[in-house]
Amino acid sequence: MAFESGWTAGNHPPPGELLVAWENQLPREQAAPILAHIQQCWECRARVERYARGIDAYVNFRQVYLDPALTPRPGGWLRLAARVRDIPDNQAAARRTLRTRIPRGVWVAVPALLAALVVIAVIVSPVRLTASVVLDRAVRAETAQPSRPAPRVRIRRAGRLIAADERVLQAAHVDGSRPLSVNSFRTWRDGLRSRQDSVTTFDGEIRVETKTDEGTIALASLTVARTDYQPHAKHVELRDGVTIDVESADSSPEHETLPEVTAQPGEAPTPAANPGPDAEKREALEMEVRWALHRIGADLGEPVTIRQSGESLSVAGTLDDPGRRDQVVAALRGFPQVSVQINVAAPDAQAPAHAEPIEPSSGAAPGPLLVPRLLNDLPDPAARAAFVSAALRLSQSMLRHSWALRRLAVRYPSPTENALPAEVRASLAQLVAAHQEDLRSSAREAASLWKPYAQFDAVETGARLNWQDASRAVLRAAQRSDHLTVRLLTASGNDGLTAADALEGLRESQRQLLATLAGVHP
Repeated sequence: MAFESGWTAGNHPPPGELLVAWENQLPREQAAPILAHIQQCWECRARVERYARGIDAYVNFRQVYLDPALTPRPGGWLRLAARVRDIPDNQAAARRTLRTRIPRGVWVAVPALLAALVVIAVIVSPVRLTASVVLDRAVRAETAQPSRPAPRVRIRRAGRLIAADERVLQAAHVDGSRPLSVNSFRTWRDGLRSRQDSVTTFDGEIRVETKTDEGTIALASLTVARTDYQPHAKHVELRDGVTIDVESADSSPEHETLPEVTAQPGEAPTPAANPGPDAEKREALEMEVRWALHRIGADLGEPVTIRQSGESLSVAGTLDDPGRRDQVVAALRGFPQVSVQINVAAPDAQAPAHAEPIEPSSGAAPGPLLVPRLLNDLPDPAARAAFVSAALRLSQSMLRHSWALRRLAVRYPSPTENALPAEVRASLAQLVAAHQEDLRSSAREAASLWKPYAQFDAVETGARLNWQDASRAVLRAAQRSDHLTVRLLTASGNDGLTAADALEGLRESQRQLLATLAGVHP
């Protein structure tokens, strides 16, 4: 039997050698490297465990079903003969059992066949896709194809695109030279003491998502191809509200992976069952605080969180402007049971000293896609600037209100909403309706503004959804619309988009947003 002295990742011993080595049926010098490989390779270890389960299942089946069928109990036939003699002749034929009508060889063959089927089912059953299994396979796939086109990296704060920052990438454990690196994701995940993993399969892809309470990262996910486990996308959410999205260059712009909103620290959904007068008062107080923040627009993306602490609440966050901090504090001053901890971010005095000039790339990226047409259609610089400013303002408005809706949906999923006191539930419904109406108003105004370049079709009602489920689709449509608006009017990029493609994508994103809102049931 051929054997190899050193088995490495991606190079596994044959199944037969795995089994005989595990069962100590090989010479020591041949078995040692195979056993060492089994201890280091999750895939081979899982395969050996499947073999063991199959053998154990067969042995158990034989002991319970097959052996009793082959070997009758002592005296069994004598007892049967005595019972047959006691049966009247005219009833004997009618009471013959199925066992006496079928030859004994068939009874022996059927259990053997069933046992074989059990063994086959256990051995060939696929390995359960855990986060470790997916990442191990993705690392091997990445090693086999090290050279790939540079991926796209987008950084957002509260849903709005911001400039790339090396320090942000380092905090997100994103390698600047290889942003889609599977190994950097696995190294971060393996270093966590506590984490919550989930694996999701969809549309030919597998997504590994890890949540944690440690460090600067609240959530990170890696998406790989289901066929070859090549990495397609990476998404990271930092605790300060910044999100990083990395996508392979060959991913279609129409199917890009967009960030999802998760609960902020301290804003996890409350249990559905939360009885008692104190709990009802606390829920009512929190809803009043949310309305106070909404009236000054402080629930539209600013890093302000609401935490429950006993019978009181705390509102915390870090803002860039002292005036805005004072405005939030003043809005919450009338709530004696609310403590406000709003800080102002101190500017980094060392940042200018460490700044490095941006080197131009060898090939200049195409500029904003709609600029040539705007120069022709709006030769007046003031009119052109007014169009661009209005389009960006409306896009940001839709993005912020959809982000606020998604945060409410994370905080108040359906079971939690249904458990709220009636007055609080009605107030929540009014707050949701306010965001939805602002979304519709901005979308209608945007449709009128873009009419010379994109005709937005009449909206049909989409699938009937509750507002929590609809918020996810609305946010994705708003993010997609904002990305295309920026690309059309202000941003350069080597994404292969044309003005016609971007305008068609913008039209479809607006249609999806309005159709989803139209299908929301109260």
